[in-house]
Amino acid sequence: MILLKKYFLPLFFLISISPVKAFECRHAMTTIEINQCAVHELERLEKVNGLALQQAIDLNQDDLELIKLLQESQIKWQAYRDAYCESVYKRWEDGSIRNIMAIQCKIDLTQTRTDRIRFNFLGFKK
Repeated sequence: MILLKKYFLPLFFLISISPVKAFECRHAMTTIEINQCAVHELERLEKVNGLALQQAIDLNQDDLELIKLLQESQIKWQAYRDAYCESVYKRWEDGSIRNIMAIQCKIDLTQTRTDRIRFNFLGFKK
């Protein structure tokens, strides 16, 4: 049993953090694969969100008060997103679906936040 723990857990960890290719995600079947693909999508959307925020800051570089408010709102939005999605996880905590529900929650809110930044500060939605 000790050998199993010694080798299985590191192997599981390596599998869980391995890079996910987009074409593999279309064929995700297991809970682990689906969760990995969702995490990959969330990471991608968080980068897009960061780029949109930076573009909004750059475009409004002459308005320091606006930049401060935008940065503060981003911090508060991230706290809201994380807390809200934690409640989604809690709602589903007894099921194997709990992780994907929480990750999908973050995906949805991150996409919406990015769209709002683009619409309100960059003048376009997508």
